[in-house]
Amino acid sequence: MLTFCARWENKKASEGKKGAGQYFTPRVLIRSIVRCMKPDPRVHKEFSIGDPACGTAGFLVAAYEWLIQQTGGALERDIAKRVRRSTYFGQDLVERPRRLSLMNLYLHGLEPEIALGDAIYEVPSGRRFDVVLTNPPFGTRGANQAPDREDFTIETSNKQLNFLQHVLRISSRTDGLLSCFPIIVCSRARQER
Repeated sequence: MLTFCARWENKKASEGKKGAGQYFTPRVLIRSIVRCMKPDPRVHKEFSIGDPACGTAGFLVAAYEWLIQQTGGALERDIAKRVRRSTYFGQDLVERPRRLSLMNLYLHGLEPEIALGDAIYEVPSGRRFDVVLTNPPFGTRGANQAPDREDFTIETSNKQLNFLQHVLRISSRTDGLLSCFPIIVCSRARQER
């Protein structure tokens, strides 16, 4: 199913690199990551999936579609209610993609919690996720500025490294996160230590 948000992302991607960097993670990559992670909310009652840079919620939708594919859409009533209302969480820095993510998830029958805010520079809510599926922001907002976060191990202005630190802080398990980072982030982290 090609949703409105996927069409929007395809349009933005065709507008050039800047649009693609803000709105577009290729669906093939998203589905591959979700298949690797197998984010199954039936595992336990508080199971949650988060994306701290959700854009139009591509990862969250793909996680839900994976669940539906695995179950054939047949979930017990209490599990279906929990999945619909308290499994999918996201955050985005920009109002427009946040609205699109809410609409996208609503069209899939979900009632997510999608916050508006900066995942790197704002103190997190304290919520932790069993699975974090995300593609880090590559924009320039906050470039050359280290966030004032006591929970970060490394003080740096490197946006991708700070995002990785944030993802590690919001994950309840180290085997429950998968993200796309340029290889240079790892080598820069080693240099900045």
